[in-house]
Amino acid sequence: VLEYASPGTIYLRTPGSTYGELIVDSGTDGGTGKDRISSATDLPSLGTGSVVNLTPQGADAWVEGPEPFLPRWLGAWMGLVDESGVDLGVFRVAALDGFGRALLEGAGTVTGAATYRGEYRFDRVRVRRGAGLAATDPLITPDLDLEGASGILGPVATPDLVIEAGEVPVLTDGSLLAENAIVRSGARVQPAAGSELRWTVPGTLTVEAGAVIDVGGFGFAGGTSNSVGDAPAWVEGSRPDAGGSHGGRGVTWDGPGPAGEVYDSVYLPQLAGGGGGGDEDGGDGSPGGGVLVLEVGDLVLDGTLDANGGAGNDNHHPAGAGGTVVIRAATVSGTGTVRADGGLGRACSSSRNVGAGGGGRVALEVEQLVGFEPLEQVRALGGSRQQCSGGVLEYASPGTIYLRPPGSTYGELIVDSGTDGGTGQDRVAAATELPSLGTGSVVTLTPEGVDAWVEAPEPFLPRWLGAWMALVDASGADLGVFRVVALDASGRALLEGAGGVTGAAGYRGEYRFDRVRVRRGAGLAVTDPLITPDLDLEGASEILGPVATPDLVIEAGE
Repeated sequence: VLEYASPGTIYLRTPGSTYGELIVDSGTDGGTGKDRISSATDLPSLGTGSVVNLTPQGADAWVEGPEPFLPRWLGAWMGLVDESGVDLGVFRVAALDGFGRALLEGAGTVTGAATYRGEYRFDRVRVRRGAGLAATDPLITPDLDLEGASGILGPVATPDLVIEAGEVPVLTDGSLLAENAIVRSGARVQPAAGSELRWTVPGTLTVEAGAVIDVGGFGFAGGTSNSVGDAPAWVEGSRPDAGGSHGGRGVTWDGPGPAGEVYDSVYLPQLAGGGGGGDEDGGDGSPGGGVLVLEVGDLVLDGTLDANGGAGNDNHHPAGAGGTVVIRAATVSGTGTVRADGGLGRACSSSRNVGAGGGGRVALEVEQLVGFEPLEQVRALGGSRQQCSGGVLEYASPGTIYLRPPGSTYGELIVDSGTDGGTGQDRVAAATELPSLGTGSVVTLTPEGVDAWVEAPEPFLPRWLGAWMALVDASGADLGVFRVVALDASGRALLEGAGGVTGAAGYRGEYRFDRVRVRRGAGLAVTDPLITPDLDLEGASEILGPVATPDLVIEAGE
């Protein structure tokens, strides 16, 4: 057997059930008894749209959209929403008529429906023996059984999710909403290729020791032979032989390079790591790390959250940069680790040019750390460029770790190059650059409640998210400093609390932190003002740029 086609669906609806049960089962091989692993079974896309008419018929109602509803809607569920986005209820599609209308069971009294969305709802979903399941519409079930599933793709909502070792290597390229979730020891959860993991768990997410939630190597692709590695469209990627960049800049071997630009927000990172450049002598660069976002009540982390860049191991594949990990939680506890390291570049011959990747970005907005120490358990190290024997020639720049506990004004920045595992010495690296924000003129400042949208001649890029913008009038007088809390599709930036400002003619970017810690061989380079009342240089290699701090103490050896 070379390949198995995707299995179909089995639907059971017993008396008294609300939504019925869905079974997707790939079966076992008759000769070996092993699961028949196949690609995911797609549930037909229902989609969303506008409501043209909603016509009551007794207790039910006929809904008409701009396009006719097709047979895939029969028995599925439709949510109705009014113009302000308020849900009006979810109703089962009981029939279709010759005009393409859908009959919604129990919707006879609904008024004001402006849009609809499709949903799949089941009392139980069982994905078995090598099968997978893919949905583009919300999949809602109180009982999700993954009995040897190959993957679950799409927006899934379930109260309690347990992922056992050997199950679900892929979950999910949309979003997961579970009241509670457990990733058992030995399980490794990864996204679909080219995607992210975004989990919402209002209760407790437990990652047991030996379990991994893994987006490592799922970031921007490496360059093909002798070409530039992938990165965001507005960023210069890493050139041949150079490792990828993201929070820290990668390093090249002895080839042309250079490594690409650093990018993304320090405060609210959202982008994957850059891919390594292609080898000038043949071979593709390795991909960067992906994006993992966890919005949870309580995170019990005894395993690993991995957003590392892909490594280049003596095979003409310059390494990728670390990706992004964002954790928003009430509490974080446990003995596990968070990693967004750049990939190592190791070469065993002079003809193999394997650069190392820069570190990624991590952001933690946590109300309480319970025995969890970010300085020791969170990493965004730069990769090492080393010889086949293990001798380290150079370290790429580490990325950034941002902590924002409750009550903080600006949060804390950590830049840490770590220590060498063999010698215990600091890993001295080139300075980590904070993305340049710059200055410019204000085209318009448009109030939106207490906030205001600022527009400039050029769009504001993601590096501005969470950063600080000072506004000045035509005479250069300061009008205040405001946090950038959002960007819109037109490139405007929303400034928190700037709704009452008038006369703004120019802006300048600033980095503000309650504390900055530069540690163990790391350095820091800024082109914008860096303002902090607490600058700790714990083995820092260098500080470059305009830094403002009230009291600076430089210890011996620092």
